[in-house]
Amino acid sequence: MKQLLDHFEPVFANTEALKKEVFKIRHEVYGERLGWESVTESGLEYDEYDQYAFHYLVRHRRTGLFIGTSRLVVIDEESPFDQTPAERFAGDKLYAEKVRFGGLDKPKTEFSRITILSDWRQRIDNLTEEEKSFGNFAIMLIALPPIYTAISLNYTSGLAILERKFIRRLKLLGFLCNVVSEPIEHRGTRYVVQLLAHDVLRDITRDSFEIYDEIRKSITLDSESKGIPGSLGEQVRADLSDSIDK
Repeated sequence: MKQLLDHFEPVFANTEALKKEVFKIRHEVYGERLGWESVTESGLEYDEYDQYAFHYLVRHRRTGLFIGTSRLVVIDEESPFDQTPAERFAGDKLYAEKVRFGGLDKPKTEFSRITILSDWRQRIDNLTEEEKSFGNFAIMLIALPPIYTAISLNYTSGLAILERKFIRRLKLLGFLCNVVSEPIEHRGTRYVVQLLAHDVLRDITRDSFEIYDEIRKSITLDSESKGIPGSLGEQVRADLSDSIDK
């Protein structure tokens, strides 16, 4: 399974340029293709939680094409929010008594915006059979980096809003997803699940752990890289302020 990394690489989006790539993919998928978010002149899709999140990309090595993205939202003392997006969307359908974040001193975290370009294969010329076959597992390189970050920073658990089929796929890879909500209607029927850090390291398959270990080696965490840097951050804050004023 480590051969997957011969063709694709996880990228920690810790610069303004890389975060623009994150928001471009999300705009294309959520705005242009699915119609879940507004299509904007900037061609970027972001929300109020992105300023308090770590962001990741997956890049096809041979061409440099970014094919997917994900994020880890962190709700801590620096955040103005007291709920993760999952808690907010689920409302009273969340089984609050089952949700554990590790105590009052631990941040709330959420794995979200797990996104992959549906037509990435068509965008790459002369795609090899090996690239095609390992491309089926590229979702691992999208889902695992935020989980790695949470474990590395000693965050004990995280929430996610997932479709049933994605929950099944994660379970096949050895990720124990604890369902902590009733079905909720959020862009289709989904469930809030909780991943516990220690369970992840104990239960994931050997293939998944090999990929996790390579991610650990390739991503150097920098707490200063959480959020949106530079002029892009100013643009995001201004846009969000305008939308609130309206």
